[in-house]
Amino acid sequence: IVFEVQDVDQWKPAGGYEDVEHPVVATINNVPYTSLQAAVDAATANGGDSTIEVVSPVNELVTVTQTTGVNLVINGNNNNYNGTIRVSGRSNGTGAETLVINGFNFKATTGEACVDMYWGTENQTRYAHNVTISNCTFEMVGAAVHTSPAIDCYQPYNITVKGCEVKNAHSLLQVKGGHDGVAVEDVKVVDCKNGIAFGTHDGPVSVKNAEIKALGYGVRADGSITTT
Repeated sequence: IVFEVQDVDQWKPAGGYEDVEHPVVATINNVPYTSLQAAVDAATANGGDSTIEVVSPVNELVTVTQTTGVNLVINGNNNNYNGTIRVSGRSNGTGAETLVINGFNFKATTGEACVDMYWGTENQTRYAHNVTISNCTFEMVGAAVHTSPAIDCYQPYNITVKGCEVKNAHSLLQVKGGHDGVAVEDVKVVDCKNGIAFGTHDGPVSVKNAEIKALGYGVRADGSITTT
């Protein structure tokens, strides 16, 4: 069967054809991706060491699944991030893989943390490991003011937060359940409900050079942990 169209222009919209652009959000080795999630998925699938360079503002929920042999750096390059990065540790506290989240200006409008390692089922959330969150700012607005923590995690291993500033949040960091190694340094907490909380047992944890202005506690350490 052959269809013959006599006049293609008869189907042309009144306003003409419009090109739809899909802006580049991130790159890996100069390969462009139109979403941060697509870049994360590609890096995970490729394996090995990858650095994602974010080149425009991010407005999405992204999930990073820590995978054996995948070491990932996500450089925000001071771009705004309206949304959440979720980290899945897959219950693998002894994993050697690393994750660095660096240089974002996060803004939260809901109750979920900006970097969330405490979501979904237990096997998804627990044991996030070897995660560094550095040189980021966090600001809560609207319904998120004094209700959302900047960073939330459940039974993590080797978590570092450094060079970060948070405003109008519930807290900078909430660590729930047992954990093994959390370090916080060179941080600033401004007009928040609370500062930093560490859950029960295990450790060690450390807080260095922290400036905290909060309505409630500054640093809370529950149970039997080693602190410095």
